[in-house]
Amino acid sequence: MYRIYYTVDLWFTKIKWAYQRVRYGYDERANWDLADYFTPMLQKIIFDMAERGYSYPPPEIKQEKWRQILKQIAFGFGSLMEMDSGYYLLEDKEEYERLNKEYKKGMKLFAKYYSNIWD
Repeated sequence: MYRIYYTVDLWFTKIKWAYQRVRYGYDERANWDLADYFTPMLQKIIFDMAERGYSYPPPEIKQEKWRQILKQIAFGFGSLMEMDSGYYLLEDKEEYERLNKEYKKGMKLFAKYYSNIWD
């Protein structure tokens, strides 16, 4: 019986979130944890831009180098998702430090080239 209640409740919650996205442009989950809400989406979009050659690099950067920068940004978001899982913090300090370094590098590039990430 609990499973039926949970399924129906989840169904109504997803409808509520869809309504909120239509009305406000985002749903209440963004208020709970902005990074958790946007990180998977940004990681996929930016990696896709790198793979397909979308977006426009600054004039001083060649297209191939720009694709590598976009991939580093996407990997930075991916590292954040892995670190948020909490596994590496407890189990493998070296891996956590590697992910943290990759995350910081990606976020630095993201901040630097934010206005160039468009198509």
